[in-house]
Amino acid sequence: MLKTLRHILFASLVLTYASLAKAVVVTLPSDFPVASEVRKQVQFWEKVFFKYPSDSAIIHDREHPELIVDVVDFAFLARKKKLKN
Repeated sequence: MLKTLRHILFASLVLTYASLAKAVVVTLPSDFPVASEVRKQVQFWEKVFFKYPSDSAIIHDREHPELIVDVVDFAFLARKKKLKN
């Protein structure tokens, strides 16, 4: 159990770093161990960090976050801010 938690923590750190450094491409080994109990959550966070841009908001079910209802693009706000500067 502790080993699984360490793997999850490691994956979270890698995914967080990848979202902060857009030029970094992170690929986890295909045999990276993920417990079946958290597989849906891991898939959700993979989508959050690898599929959707950082200037988007993901609207999802509270009880089942893997059920994504919509993705709202806020890129226009970043462009608007750049124009003001």
